[in-house]
Amino acid sequence: MESIEATTPKYMVYCVMVASLTSLSLGWIMGSPNVPGEVTHNCPTGNARIFSFSFPDCLPMTTYGWAFAVASFGIGGFFGGIGSVYFQSKVGRKRTIMLSNAGFVIGSVIIALSISPAMFIIGRIIVGLSCGMCTMVIPTYIGEISTIRARGAMGCFHPLFIALGIFLTTLIGMFLAYVPYWRLCYALAGLPSLIQMILMISCAESPRWLISMNQIEKARHALQQLRGSADVDREFFEMIQGQVGATAAGSVSSHPMALDDTDDEGENIPVEPGEEGMVYRRPMEQQMTLRALARDPVLRRMTMTLLSIHALQQFMGMSAIVYYSTMVFSITFSQARLVAILATLDTIVNMLMTVAAVALIDRMGRRKLLMISEAGTALFSVVTFLGLFFHQPILLTVGLLCYVAVYSLGMGPIPWILTIDMCPTYASTTIGGLATCLHWIINFVMAFFFPIVLGAIQGFTFLIFAGVSLAALVFTYLYVPETKNRSIESVVREYESRCR
Repeated sequence: MESIEATTPKYMVYCVMVASLTSLSLGWIMGSPNVPGEVTHNCPTGNARIFSFSFPDCLPMTTYGWAFAVASFGIGGFFGGIGSVYFQSKVGRKRTIMLSNAGFVIGSVIIALSISPAMFIIGRIIVGLSCGMCTMVIPTYIGEISTIRARGAMGCFHPLFIALGIFLTTLIGMFLAYVPYWRLCYALAGLPSLIQMILMISCAESPRWLISMNQIEKARHALQQLRGSADVDREFFEMIQGQVGATAAGSVSSHPMALDDTDDEGENIPVEPGEEGMVYRRPMEQQMTLRALARDPVLRRMTMTLLSIHALQQFMGMSAIVYYSTMVFSITFSQARLVAILATLDTIVNMLMTVAAVALIDRMGRRKLLMISEAGTALFSVVTFLGLFFHQPILLTVGLLCYVAVYSLGMGPIPWILTIDMCPTYASTTIGGLATCLHWIINFVMAFFFPIVLGAIQGFTFLIFAGVSLAALVFTYLYVPETKNRSIESVVREYESRCR
């Protein structure tokens, strides 16, 4: 069997699961301020040291101060995304994932040992650095090691583990939302990263990255590891052809397709003898700068499509719900325990619907699932608004839970999957870096301003989310291609035909 027909080889799935453990830490960081947030910054005893001589009971902050503390990890995320552009190109996807774990461990310890709001914020920024790195490199790694037929499902494991992390920190936060145990809730975020750092040693490097670094034999060996007993000749040829053209691919591949010595545009990268046989002269991934990206009509159009869908994803408001669902429920529910239970239920729905996305995305396709998600998010944002406006607890609960459900089914995982489905290896780092930086800039804006806007206009906030969801629906219908069961190279050719 040819590897392009393979679905889920065991070792490939193992590598995807191990890589996604860092996503668990990311989800934990995102969800940790939600349930224990009140006791973290507004406990009755303030900064008194009643429970411990070493640490204050909590870290008193104003609403603006707490909003900034929660949002501050977005600052780290922005710079972590920039750093990931360099590291994943220079040292590889695998080592960058391992490196990203350091910030989770160090930052989590700093947050747990904080004695002042400033120290808490510094810890959040440090974990944010790792969040930014793994937000970019993990989807890239998963996309580059996955089979074509399972790339959508495998790509969903990144958001699935994020959802699992959010659920676990919310659930555990219910029992640790007391002085001084809230500190433990923040400290646990580093545990999955420690485990992942050890297990990642046993995983393969991305074959596409190895090809871009002229390590052809290592790339072939890694691909064969990831595909088990399947014949990798055709897939390996197409990987090389997509980066450097048919002539270069033919010089290192025995596949019959190599007999055609020109690529679609009639251009090929020259080849020359190297340590591992015939290799092309220079890795194309290092050549695609921002200036080159802006000048290329195909990649420019692709980039604008992806950046737009990432911006719409954030402005639809899910990140704000992850950080502040307890604040939303508290508008109509007065019992703190019930609010915490509803917030936990919210994360369960998020996790279960992400599991559903894993099952559906390679059956229904990205585009259809995305449009269903956007339409549903618009509808249930209005239902949530009605629940808040008329102070109807049941309507609010149904609206918010259904909002989370339909968002998690499509708009949550698919923008990142589209990024790995559409971007050729020689441009994936640059485009992925832009998407990551934009993601974290808007994430910071949403995390900082949501509690302020919610306090000012209450439920009308969700009408804004409904409007953005409708805009996303129209944009997807007009501009987003279907990438189900397609190679990256075929998607690039489609964009080339559109630009002619």
